[in-house]
Amino acid sequence: MVYLPNARGGVTPDSLFEIYPWMDPIFTDLERYYDPDYIKIPMDNNPWIPVFFSILYLLLIGPGQKYMKDKTAWNVPMSVLAGWNFFLAIFSIWGMIRTVPLWIWYMYNKSIEKQVCDPPHPTWGSGGSGLASQMFCLFKIVELMDTVFLVVRKKKVIFLHWYHHLTVLLFCWIAYWTEAGMGFYFIAMNNTVHAIMYTYYGFAALKSIPKSYPAYLITSVQILQMVVGIAVVVYTTKLKIYGGETYGPGECNNTEFCIGAALIIYGSYLYLFVEFMFNRFVKTKSSDKKVK
Repeated sequence: MVYLPNARGGVTPDSLFEIYPWMDPIFTDLERYYDPDYIKIPMDNNPWIPVFFSILYLLLIGPGQKYMKDKTAWNVPMSVLAGWNFFLAIFSIWGMIRTVPLWIWYMYNKSIEKQVCDPPHPTWGSGGSGLASQMFCLFKIVELMDTVFLVVRKKKVIFLHWYHHLTVLLFCWIAYWTEAGMGFYFIAMNNTVHAIMYTYYGFAALKSIPKSYPAYLITSVQILQMVVGIAVVVYTTKLKIYGGETYGPGECNNTEFCIGAALIIYGSYLYLFVEFMFNRFVKTKSSDKKVK
């Protein structure tokens, strides 16, 4: 295996196009030799960026919705909404292709301890998977447009929607800034779920979803993501406190603050998604039966 040098003087051994030679043709030179420090260092030096966009986002949710209350809803063509969702779907599929195969390789070749505790930069944090992971965090700003479309169209913005967008943005930057080893689990899972979700939303905007399609499947996959996420964080917490075979107590490459934040947001997401699923698919169905 050929190791790629990076700016920190280390190597990037976990290159997908070397692990899976058949994937080599779909990698660009930018991905093969990508050093995340080109953008990571500016990201680390400008923590105001996620805070700035978070404040703008909260202004959109509060004053923005109040402003639109007496205004005419924008007539955004369904083709635009479909195009937007397909754009995010394509991005997520690209991210999934760059992360999930490596994640699967880790499952067979690394202990779970090393999967969540190894430092990202010399493993999954560079090269193609590193570029995808970096873009994953930056795109959390881009994804705020989901809410802009809801506000200008005067659609209801539920708490789960804006809370999820806001906290994911902040947590991604925290995890990336602190170089959380467990972050690769979250990135690979979220790319996969978003690839499915935004593809569904794109076809839904075009009214191309069969009526027989069970819409609750999307929410079910999201709930499964939260369950796995909580399991990963709990196991990482155990390793951080007690250590394991490779890393001693306190050595697992995840800060206490990042672990605590992950526990809070994944726990709250699980509760909110289960509540959403119950209210939309269970409670509503029960009410419909009573009406009949």
